[in-house]
Amino acid sequence: MRQAVRGAAPLLALGIGRLVSTRASGYEVPLDEYGAHWNFFFTIAAVRAAAALLPLRAGGVLGALCACLAVLAVHEAALIRGVYAALASTSRAADWASQNREGLASLVRRLAPAA
Repeated sequence: MRQAVRGAAPLLALGIGRLVSTRASGYEVPLDEYGAHWNFFFTIAAVRAAAALLPLRAGGVLGALCACLAVLAVHEAALIRGVYAALASTSRAADWASQNREGLASLVRRLAPAA
């Protein structure tokens, strides 16, 4: 766990730096890319930390393939059940998850290849 956090810390710092610098400079961030507060560095940091926590070394190639298929199946089921409509919607609620829904959805898409 400590190694996963240590490996993701520089990426987290880059994400915070990008967030602060874009806010301070008034740079317009396209909301449909990652959301209001999320950015690519946060996604990669979260994927790196999550991938380090997955016990796939014991499962080998077959275990990695099963994990990838499971993540993809859950993602597809979520899209079919209405998550896609929420992602495609232009309206945003005031809560943090709604403001960053694109980034959170990209996290799941990027987790499957990491497994």
